[in-house]
Amino acid sequence: IFWDAYYIQRTLLEADHRKEALAACNFLLRTQEAAHRHAREEFGVEGLKWDWEVTHEGKKAYGALVHMKDQVHNNASYANMIRQYYQFTLDLNMLREFYPILEGIARFFLANVVEKTPEGVGTRPVVGVSENPIRVRNEGLTVAGAITILHRTAQAARMLGIETDLVGRCIEVSEALIPTLLKLYNGHYFIPQE
Repeated sequence: IFWDAYYIQRTLLEADHRKEALAACNFLLRTQEAAHRHAREEFGVEGLKWDWEVTHEGKKAYGALVHMKDQVHNNASYANMIRQYYQFTLDLNMLREFYPILEGIARFFLANVVEKTPEGVGTRPVVGVSENPIRVRNEGLTVAGAITILHRTAQAARMLGIETDLVGRCIEVSEALIPTLLKLYNGHYFIPQE
């Protein structure tokens, strides 16, 4: 699986191939221990962080491109897969089963991606969509991805009747990131990063 898997899953859902679309989400359940290990051992935080591209067993699938472990927007895309499945099926049991995945990704983003600076809330330097080894602060897709995962987690929690400090923090931080994303628009087009 790789970060844009949710496009394929969306097509499956639109064609009413629910079983196959759910299989894409089940990959996240099957490999969550590897994602937990990756967050803890390589970033020193709790939560869930899938590698850039991973095998069905949760192993790295990108060889020598070690810098790609620091690309994070793919993990926010996985939140879209969970949300899309729920939107098309309204299967609250599925959302309940997958909520820990959303929460785990949100925990990782809050602990390792989002940072507070004198200018406001943003994202630390990470590998952006260009896949260049030079890390960039407030890369557009990373900021949008952080907003997405935090917002999706809070939405799911609301639907499931979950109220925790983490959910409150997800709402607060996702709203604080919006001005940072808007700063990337120069009046004519979005610039890729700060």
